[in-house]
Amino acid sequence: MPDFRNPARPAFGIGRGAALLVAGLFAAHTATADDGRLHIGFQAAASDAEPKLGRVFENRTQAVPAGLGRVLRDRGKDSGALTGAGLLLGYRRTFAGGLFLEAELDAAVHGGTVRGWLDGVGVSPGRDQAGESWPYRWRFEKDRSFGLTLRLGGRPVSLHALAGADSSLYLLAGIRRARNSFGYRSRGCTLGGGCTDEQYIVGAPHWNFYQTGWSCGGGLEVPLGADLALRGELRHTRYEKHRWDRSFPDIAHEFRLDLRETELALALIQRL
Repeated sequence: MPDFRNPARPAFGIGRGAALLVAGLFAAHTATADDGRLHIGFQAAASDAEPKLGRVFENRTQAVPAGLGRVLRDRGKDSGALTGAGLLLGYRRTFAGGLFLEAELDAAVHGGTVRGWLDGVGVSPGRDQAGESWPYRWRFEKDRSFGLTLRLGGRPVSLHALAGADSSLYLLAGIRRARNSFGYRSRGCTLGGGCTDEQYIVGAPHWNFYQTGWSCGGGLEVPLGADLALRGELRHTRYEKHRWDRSFPDIAHEFRLDLRETELALALIQRL
């Protein structure tokens, strides 16, 4: 029997490394920094999300003794557009030469749905008989999220002619925590001798769960006034794998969800 309890592999370490680098730079330059400034803002974002779904199915039903103990694996992925909007609070310190370091907290609500399909695994034409891994139509939604982002940037002279003297470029690294939801719909037969149309069963479960991800990216900030700025940034987030069990007495059934997201965000910033 397969081990359904294997821990998920950790998310990739690019965000961790960048965050440690930024923290080190902050410690090295604190003595030459200005007093720093707080800021608040509103952010709107659109993203391309790519959930990748895997399924492990083990037949334990006596209704199909020929397939008893057989393990079936199915996987699929799809992508779709998600949106988000929320508020942010941050703090920036500027060093000699225009180099700056910024830490920011944000919270957002999201909309949009990504829909996908698992073909199922089996020998029957519809792969929907007892002892088979049935076809599933699934959906993924991102409900809300919050995060911590660190930005390291500066004001290159070559940018001044294009976007203004106080415009800046930066790199970012961060961590996010998202509340997501997943559901699917399936239809299949649980009888070893086959089913009539009335004997097929339909399932449509739904779960809410949290995933943690690491982000990296970069952006551009353009001043709109003395204390007002417009910021645009592109970030990529890789979330940790989430696993959940849907086993029953006659089957072992586990789902694994891997999520990647590329996001374009615009923010209006007010310095305090």
